[in-house]
Amino acid sequence: MKRILVTYIPLFLVLSLLVSGCGTAAAVEAEAPPAAPNAEAPANEQAAQTQPEQEQEPAREQPQPAGKMVIGYTDEENNMTPQKLEDLQRACGELGMQCVQGGGIEELTEQGVDAIIAFSSIWHAQGAHPRIQAAADQKIPVFVLDGECDVQSAYNLSILSEATRVSLEWMIEQMGGTGKMAYAFMGPENAERAMLDEMLQEYAGITASALPADYEANALTEDASAALAADQPELDAIWSNDFLGNIFWGTNDLLGQGYPLLRCESRQDGLQAWQERLAADPSFQCIATIPPGGTAYEAVYAAYYLLNGAQIDPAALGGANGNSLLYDFPVITNENLEEWLGKLDELRKGAWDALQIKPMTPEQIREKWFLE
Repeated sequence: MKRILVTYIPLFLVLSLLVSGCGTAAAVEAEAPPAAPNAEAPANEQAAQTQPEQEQEPAREQPQPAGKMVIGYTDEENNMTPQKLEDLQRACGELGMQCVQGGGIEELTEQGVDAIIAFSSIWHAQGAHPRIQAAADQKIPVFVLDGECDVQSAYNLSILSEATRVSLEWMIEQMGGTGKMAYAFMGPENAERAMLDEMLQEYAGITASALPADYEANALTEDASAALAADQPELDAIWSNDFLGNIFWGTNDLLGQGYPLLRCESRQDGLQAWQERLAADPSFQCIATIPPGGTAYEAVYAAYYLLNGAQIDPAALGGANGNSLLYDFPVITNENLEEWLGKLDELRKGAWDALQIKPMTPEQIREKWFLE
């Protein structure tokens, strides 16, 4: 009897251990940790997850973080004003983008920055052509501020040639396509000057004579402008791309004799002087164009959008070379002079108190210059 009892005790212990082990296994399975991110889910769970995603849209390419971009900027000929630099730094700060100043376009190209912003002018844009082209050859987009280069893979933020076209067309229209005009273009032999010459040649009724003007011995001073008006009283128009204030005041003594059509300065005091002359002689006519003042701010955002794959709208390009980003800029004539004098707060003042368009917002830049 004792022998039988001893035999069953081990058997009982084995059965108890088996039951306990099964319970432990069940508990471990219930408390198993979530699968690792790359682990494959069980087939039944895959089916449940896959079914509602059968018509899922393809993943869209994510924008490149601005913090990984490097925008280089350069001021090779002292065209960067404190206001322009502040605009650039503000845009870089808003985007969290790294913006570095280089000694020149060539240096920034060698550094391999993602895009280059060049503070420029009518003179600099012409002379910097080889360096801008070299950057373009390296697939580095270059944004030229306040000047117009002819490198087709670079982009100008300027209204120089558009303001030339608009003001000259206005004069020719006011003249009825006939009459005598004197004109002065101070700058290099570039596309803007060629456009000016071509426009004047289109109108056989316009007799246009070029003035020997420059920034040295032949500067268009007030005295030189007064002498021009006195020597050629039959002039219907005087067009120039600079010294507009000198020409205006040089013709001041023509009251009652008939003024030639002029371009007026886009400054508050220039518009007010125009207003006073118009009150004294309603026959006086002038035109002024207001340039963009936020080109540095706008260039940073344009570079950001372009580097993230946005395409520039071909309809947003114009200018003498076809590579200037177009602006909606104010054109002031006698008809809307009072209106603009009443809303100067919509503009801002740049160097030498020149009136300028305020910078566009990032949303306006995207909508104005890029395809959807």
